[in-house]
Amino acid sequence: MRPVNKPLVSIIIPAYNKGSYTIKAIKSVLSQTYNNIELIVINDGSTDDTHELLKKIIDKRFIFYDIKNSGACTARNYGINKSNGKYLSFLDCDDTYEKNKIEKSISVLERNKDYKFVYTDVNFIDKNDNIVGKTPQYRNHPGSGFIAKKLILCDFNITNSTLLMRKECIEIIGNFDEKIFIPADREFLIRLSSKFKGYYLNHSLTNYRVHNETIYKNVDIAFSEFKYMINKFNKSKIIPNKGYYNKCLSNICYNFSKIYAFNKSIHKFREMLIKSLYYNMLDKKFFYKIAGLTISFIYPKLIFIYFSEYNKFKND
Repeated sequence: MRPVNKPLVSIIIPAYNKGSYTIKAIKSVLSQTYNNIELIVINDGSTDDTHELLKKIIDKRFIFYDIKNSGACTARNYGINKSNGKYLSFLDCDDTYEKNKIEKSISVLERNKDYKFVYTDVNFIDKNDNIVGKTPQYRNHPGSGFIAKKLILCDFNITNSTLLMRKECIEIIGNFDEKIFIPADREFLIRLSSKFKGYYLNHSLTNYRVHNETIYKNVDIAFSEFKYMINKFNKSKIIPNKGYYNKCLSNICYNFSKIYAFNKSIHKFREMLIKSLYYNMLDKKFFYKIAGLTISFIYPKLIFIYFSEYNKFKND
């Protein structure tokens, strides 16, 4: 029997070829202190042992579906369509929840009806579940409220696995955009936070797994997806004016210059810095950009050394 007066929370996990991690994610959900949940796992065409492992789980709150491999956004949207909860929460298959994650998040939204979603800090964990870091203390942290304009600038990241939202919001903003992959979480959160107020819960309630691999396998495609996102929000007027649009493009170029440096592509590093300066010449990072360009011509190896530890924790 469902607990009285406790709203149902639908937790959606898209799973792809990470069977053992997926089981850890599932166990972290089923052991929540808040037990009025339904856990929906979408096996996105996995070719490993994910399907067999999922078949072994017996819990009335758990269900899984096998679909053709279509990407995380399609899997999440499939889960949304199957969900019955008043609230939605999303968890990547290699991440885990702290035991009180859902309870604390629900408590916030049930007490504050004008907020439609809540997000939290994270613990960064390695392959063995050891905590190796926490959410950085961002200088431009958006906090609570309507935070879309700060998210569009792409100098702050909200981890999708920390999100819990009222399902009714989906009727207004729509599902995840299946045309993109890398910035899909950010794109969804920007649409959500442009229409509704979010609450920042200053606790590390999600464990976000980091992997020792390059940031993006195809940086050029990732860059084009970020540009697609910015142009989409420019057309929809979420980006208020041309000046802000240029600032967004400048920030993206600056961020990708660091990724190209991490991948030891000096020509792309320079190209991105020049574009960043073109879109927004007089920002606070002007001297850093000029210094980076200068050093890249005089001693390019120093750029690679400097960024060798850049973005140790995976980002969107």
